[in-house]
Amino acid sequence: MKKETKKIIYSIVIPLFVVMAMWIVKLVEFSLDLNFSKYGIYPLKVEGLRGVFLSPFIHGSFKHLLSNTFVFFFLSTALFYFYNRISFKVLAMLYIAPGLTVWLIGREAYHIGISGIVYGLAAFLFFSGLFNKRKILSIVSLLVVFLYGGIVWGMLPGREGISWESHLSGFAWGLLTSVSFIGESKRKFKKKTKITVSEEEFSNYSISNDVYKDYKYFYKEENDE
Repeated sequence: MKKETKKIIYSIVIPLFVVMAMWIVKLVEFSLDLNFSKYGIYPLKVEGLRGVFLSPFIHGSFKHLLSNTFVFFFLSTALFYFYNRISFKVLAMLYIAPGLTVWLIGREAYHIGISGIVYGLAAFLFFSGLFNKRKILSIVSLLVVFLYGGIVWGMLPGREGISWESHLSGFAWGLLTSVSFIGESKRKFKKKTKITVSEEEFSNYSISNDVYKDYKYFYKEENDE
């Protein structure tokens, strides 16, 4: 139970930190009557590159921020919980790559918000669940579709004020990331099973009887399907 609690706490630390940072930025912007949109991604301009790193923390309104807060927190927590071994690599990829793509192909406007990362996380969790063919990860895939299946419409051009380029780039990189990490994410999880051995069996390991008395229980690893 303690191990599971630690895993849950670990899974929410980074998502919570990012969410707090987004809200602090918005509150500072609002309280000082500032506009941080100029720090977003502006395609093909050198100063626009700073937006690759800054834009996920900048939102046009509290409504925009609120809509991204819950979906980012849920999807990123799922990433750290179910794919903790590769979570930082995946998040780093989805943090940088979609932003650079938008900088290269986006319209001449400031692109802000964490939506690109959100689309990337949704795509990664969905396709990784399919590729892994593990029951729990497949359930996560279905849950992503059920909760956020409508995000596909956000990748289509035509809606004013919506950076469909960020959404499409995020989704594409989420798919590519799931493919590139398929070898690592498909490694079978291990679980330890406690077994008891006799003194005669234990003697095969060339360990003294005194040690046997203290360590007649040991663990073996089994694949967790």
